[in-house]
Formats: sequence, structure tokens, C-alpha cells
Amino acid sequence: MKTQTVKELIFWSYANLAMAHSAVSKKQKKYGVINYSIRSKLFKGLKNGTMNIRSLFDDEKVKLSQGLSCNYCGALDNLSLDHIFPQKYGGRDAGDNLIYACKSCNSSKGKKDLMQWYFSKGKFPPLLIIRRYLKLIYNYCETNCLLDSDIDGLKNSNLPFDIMLIPTKFPKPDELSLTALDERNFKIVVWNTEWAKPKSKEEETIREIVREVSPDIICITEGYIETWQDFGHVISSEEDYGYKITEGRRKVILISKNEWNNIDTVGTLKMPKGRFVSGITKGINIFGVCVPWKDAHVRSGMKNRKVWEDHINYLKGLKETISNVDNRAIIIGDFNQRVPRKYQPQNIYNLMMDVFDGYRFETSGLIKPINQLSIDHCCVKYFKENFSVEAISNYKNDLKLSDHFGLIISI
Repeated sequence: MKTQTVKELIFWSYANLAMAHSAVSKKQKKYGVINYSIRSKLFKGLKNGTMNIRSLFDDEKVKLSQGLSCNYCGALDNLSLDHIFPQKYGGRDAGDNLIYACKSCNSSKGKKDLMQWYFSKGKFPPLLIIRRYLKLIYNYCETNCLLDSDIDGLKNSNLPFDIMLIPTKFPKPDELSLTALDERNFKIVVWNTEWAKPKSKEEETIREIVREVSPDIICITEGYIETWQDFGHVISSEEDYGYKITEGRRKVILISKNEWNNIDTVGTLKMPKGRFVSGITKGINIFGVCVPWKDAHVRSGMKNRKVWEDHINYLKGLKETISNVDNRAIIIGDFNQRVPRKYQPQNIYNLMMDVFDGYRFETSGLIKPINQLSIDHCCVKYFKENFSVEAISNYKNDLKLSDHFGLIISI
């Protein structure tokens, strides 16, 4: 949709916002005819004056309903007030321009435009933040007689917002949230399923357990792709991992409720193949790993490795892959080491700690309720919150499901 005036641009953005809001509220994965109809009717009504942009009263109610939490990330601690329109560029020191933000988000955003700041992080703002932002823009332009101005004429104007970043295209509804608090409800399941065969009792039980958790992200190591196809969007490591190929088997499988972008199945060529897959989903870098155990290709497989050799090579290659990540990242899978160190040689443990320097282990120590150390892990970067972790028993009554217990990791 091509818009010429500032008013048309704001109206078109607001109509797209309504379309997205209607889809996200109903937890749709895609936009449908009804959503597009909402956009069309609202845009037409705004243009001909039969509809209008509502006041900020609704947004003040949202502010109250969210309580003391960061409107940008949902954090509950170290809160301060942030000016959506920076004061330096004319933003008012008034309630409609003030929202709660944690000190980290407040400092990071600084004097940046809201959309500029979110885009720099590879994210799209929660819809109710955009709604307030658009209303502030409309009110500012109305007060300063800018609504009928040409968009191009305001490109280089000293405004408290960047007119060229007013959103006119919104991501798919399953990639959006209404508020930052919605994004805090985030669950991950990590499990090495020891090649549980499709349609076996073990596989059916594992599927049932995972489905009950309803995770946003699943990382399966040593599993079959067909087991997980109906759980969401699936990506996996390459089929060949140096041992005999069995159709459908993968060392690493990642499943997300949202679509994947920037998919990588290599990492670096230094890493033993077939044990890595990464992608971006909902703005988060997810790395799925299956680090070779100490005897990989020593007494089986190619039988041409020394003890720990493949493990060391994998970690060294992984370091190159993850060290320069500058957005939120989660590394999950089978690390084949316990944290803190228990059985592995000190130099092997030290190497792993060096590789994950800058990341935080959420799965160190004894995992409740079974009180055991895990060799499957979750490491995070640029997450302020601590994740809670609990174990999934690898037994269901007398049925052994795997030689690994599973993990549920959640904010």
C-alpha cells in the first residue's frame, strides 16, 4: 500500500496493527480473510472519518494491568521509567509518554527511536507497545499540524520518532505477542531419546510427555524426524554423522511453534559433521548441538580417533560459531559433559567452559526432582532472567524411555 501523507501512513500502520491484533488474540498462525477485512475496513473508515484512532485511555489501562514489569522484556526487577519519545527530541515528560522499563532496556534504548531500537535487536515490538507508539505519533502530528504533510518532506526533520520506521508490514501472527509479559511464558524441552523408534511404546510415551508440557522449543538428540513433524516447524542436522546411515535418524532435531529463519546445518567445517543445526525463531538464535562422546569413532564407527578427539574438535569449531553472536541466543542439546565437573578430565572441562565463555549455564548442578547432574544442557546469552529447570524421568512405570532423562527449561 503506497501512502503519501503522514496521516495516511499512520492510518495504514494502525490498520495493520488491528489486523495483527485480531490474529494474535485468537492464536492464529497465519492471517486470514477476516483479518484482512478488519484492516481494509478500518483503513477506509479512518480515511473517510467514520472511524478514529482511540484515545490513550485504553493504553493506560494496559499499563496498569501489567503492573510493575518492564514493558519491553517483561522483567520484574530494577525498574525505572522510560520516555517512549526521548525528551532530547521533544518527548513530553508526561504519563502517556512514560512506561516502566528495566534499567537494562532503558539504558540500551537510550535516545533511540522505539522501532530503530527493536530492529537493531532483530525483534519486533509487542503489539500494545506499537499501539501506544502510533497514538503518540498521531497526537504529536495533529498538535504540530503535520498530518497532511508529505512523508518525504519530513525524512530529515527533527522529530521525536523516525517517520521512515513507522511499521507498515507486520510479521506473521505466530511471531508476535501482545505484551512483553506474553513473551515470558517460554518453555523448552531438551531430550536425548536414544533412537526411540517410531510407533514404539517408548516413542509414543515420550511424545505424550512432551505434548503435555507444550513447549515453545524442543531439542531432540538421537531421534527420528517423523516423530516430531506434527509438533511444529522442524529443522535438523545433516543425515550423515559418520556412522551407518539409518533413514529418518538425526543427531539433532529442533522444533519450534514458530517458523525458522537463517538455518545452518554446518556451523564450521572444523566440527564433526551431522551434529549441529541452528536457526532463528521468534527473534532468538537457537543452536542445537550433539557434542560427540569421548569414544566417538574410537572403538566403533570409523575407528580412527583417539579418546576425546572428536569431542575436542567439535567444541573448538563450536566456539567459532557462537562466539560472535550479538543477539539473544540459546544453545541446547547433548553436551556429553556434566556441570560442574564430575568424571571428565579437567582439561576437557576447562575447554568447554572456555567455549561457553559469555554464556550462562541454566542446567548446572543437581536437577530436581531427581537430584542428578545432567549431560544435556541449556546455555543462554543476553537473557536477564534465570530459567527454572526440572527433570523428566527417563522411566514411565517399568518402561525405560531412554538412557538420558529429559529437561524442561522455562522462564
